[in-house]
This record gives sequence, structure tokens and C-alpha cells, in this order.
Amino acid sequence: MSPRIATMIRTTALAILVVVLGGCAATYAEQIETAQRAYYRGATEQAAGVIDATDIDSEDAALWRLELASALQASGDYQAAARELVLADQSLEILDYVEEPVAELGEALFSAGATSYRASTFEKLLINTQNMLNFLAANDIESAAVEARRARMLLLDAEVPPRTFVGYELVWALAGFTFEQRQAYTDAEDSFREAGETSLSWPAEHGQGTVLVVVQDGRAPVLDQAVFRLLIGGRLRRLNLPVLVRRPGRHSMITVDVDGAPHYGVPAELDIETLAMARYRADMPKIIAAAALQVVPRAVLSDGLRHAYQDGDGGDAFVEVAAVLMEELLGEIFPADTRSWTLLPSRIHAQRVNLAPGRHVVRIEAGGPGARVFERSVDVQLGQVSVINVITSVGAGYGDRPFARGRDLTGSPEAVQALALIEDVLVLSHLFGG
Repeated sequence: MSPRIATMIRTTALAILVVVLGGCAATYAEQIETAQRAYYRGATEQAAGVIDATDIDSEDAALWRLELASALQASGDYQAAARELVLADQSLEILDYVEEPVAELGEALFSAGATSYRASTFEKLLINTQNMLNFLAANDIESAAVEARRARMLLLDAEVPPRTFVGYELVWALAGFTFEQRQAYTDAEDSFREAGETSLSWPAEHGQGTVLVVVQDGRAPVLDQAVFRLLIGGRLRRLNLPVLVRRPGRHSMITVDVDGAPHYGVPAELDIETLAMARYRADMPKIIAAAALQVVPRAVLSDGLRHAYQDGDGGDAFVEVAAVLMEELLGEIFPADTRSWTLLPSRIHAQRVNLAPGRHVVRIEAGGPGARVFERSVDVQLGQVSVINVITSVGAGYGDRPFARGRDLTGSPEAVQALALIEDVLVLSHLFGG
């Protein structure tokens, strides 16, 4: 074996050592899994305890607060949940996929654990929406109204037409409901108008109280890495992409009965899954461009290895294998950032029920595959609001595929979707001359 190839072997071995040493740290998905298992089997207080006791890095602190708030809300500790969301909201920066330059976006999306978690505008809106629910359930109307104003400002600043995307009606309707309880009637009227017709705008009659029935159904999509191959510069290159993966558990129908009779209110919904997938598709060209930039330094190093050691002494095949291996190993060092708020529901469904004072029984059925029935007793008080908050995924079991870790997603529906978008991204041709 020539000295040049021996040196090349040492170079590749060093790259392997770097990957082995760098791959020891657990990913966020692995860290949150214990809490998820407790949460989905119904042990929400245990889940909150697991999250609260986690030795978290400062970069993930805001994200862990979001998860902790979800677990606390599910356990019925609305004040503590609200406190965690307020703290998270104060520290979270927004990652704007449209305005962010490609290089900076690449740094945010492909430096998992090395940079602070940044939320999308949509996630910030979910924080305000969830905190409206928390404060209403805790009977803190003033704080709920603050969250309603923040949510409304986000919708208006982001220039999101209220009915362009399926699902935004609930944010407007819940803001209107909150303003009504705050007796800010002009703000309530404006918000109800943007929401369209829902039962949340139906005022209680004289001698009635109000029950706000909230059903948080299913599990929101989460990010996972897919490894793609692209022909760049005449060679197949590894491209790490964060792929949004749907999760099972969403029901086809939500019905509400009150004291044994069907309630025919017009629900308001926030369809988190539909909105998240729509925004993911819209952002994908920019994500692909950012991922493509990450290929450049890996390609330079692996091609440099090829050029340095292909000397015609019979080791060219071995050099090619080593160069490919080095590029793969370098790809492992810098995976896509797949951190996300995992304990969110797929959708939030809300109805308003105005009832005479006294004890009432509310029966909620989540129909379809895996149907579940929830029964709650509520003491309705004159002129007051009571909140029933049902989370269908709690107690439903961990599920078969909360994450798709440790495998290549190429060929899956989500990856096929991303590949189809890759074909239309002209920036790849511009960057690599392809």
C-alpha cells in the first residue's frame, strides 16, 4: 500500500472518530420520548415531572417550556401551564422562512442543538391560542384578553386572511369570546366578524351561564430527517431534509351531547395539521436551498480527498469508497434540525353551550377509528364561564410511529412530496451549475 493511500486511510479514520464521538449526545426526539410515553398513556403529571426534571440545554429551554405547558394543561394545572407559556413566549425568537437569508436559514435548520430553538409565526400564534384557553380555564379573564390581543396582532401583522386557510376561525372566535368576557364588546364584535358564524359568538340569555367545550384532537405532525440523494457536480450527494410527518390518532367526527340530548352548536376549529402541512409545502423551496448549501463544504472535502489520492497506483476504487464514506460521515455530523413542539394536538375544536345554572352532564364523542367517549359533569353558574378541556390523545397510547428515527424516509409519502418540490427549485441549478 502506498504512503498516500495510508495517509488517506488515516484521514478517513479520523472523520469516523469525529462522528462516533459527536454522535453520543441524545437528540431532542430521544430526550422527549419518555415524557411522551407517559403523556399518551394518561400519566400527564408524570410527564410534566419528567420534563421539569430534565437537564436541558439553554438552547432548548423555551421548547421544553412549551412541552411542559402542554403536560401541565393536560393535568389540569392551568395556571402553571400559562406561566410556562408566558416565559417561553418572552424568550422565543421568530424564524421567518420567507425573509431569512438562505445562509442564515441553513444555520438555524442544520445546527441541531448548537443554536437556540426559534419558533415560526404559526407556533407563536399557537402559544397565544393555548394560553387563551389556560387563562379562561383559570378564570383569569384579564390575562386571557392579553393573549387574545397578541393573537389578533400576529394574524394581522402576518397578513393572514382569516378564511384563506382552513382552521384559523377558532383563533378569531376564541379571541372574540375572550373579549366578550372582558366586556370589550367592540373588540369582540370585530373578532367574531373575522371568525364567521360559530357558536362561540352566541351570547347567553338572561338567567344562563356558559360552558366552553374544547376538544384537542389527535397529534400534530412532527419533523423528522429524510436523507435524499441528488446528482450534483456529476456525483450523488447526500441532502438532509427536515420532513413534516403526520401522526395517527385524529378522529373523523366530534359530537357533543348535553344532559342526554345532542348539542347542535356550530363549532370553531383550528386545524393545526392542515395549516402546518400547508406552510411546510410553501416553505419547502427555501428549506431545500438551505439544505443544498450544507452540501457544499462536504463536497469540497470529499472531492479534495479524491483529487489528492487518485494517483493511478491501483487504489482509485478504494479512494472513491473512502471519499463517499467521508461525505456520508460528515452528513451525520450535521443533521437537519427536527426539534418541534410535539405535545400539540392535530386540531382544536370548540363549542359554546349556554345553560341554566346547576349541574349538567356533557358527553363528548370522538368518532371514527379509535373512537373515544368522554363524560364530564359541570356546575354552571349564572353569568359565569366554565371550561371543559378534553385532549383525546391522552390515554390513547403511545402509538406506533410518533417518530421515524433511524431510517431513510426516501420513498415515503412525505419524502416523495419533498422530492417533487426539489425538481422545481431553480436555486439548485444556480448553486451547482447542474
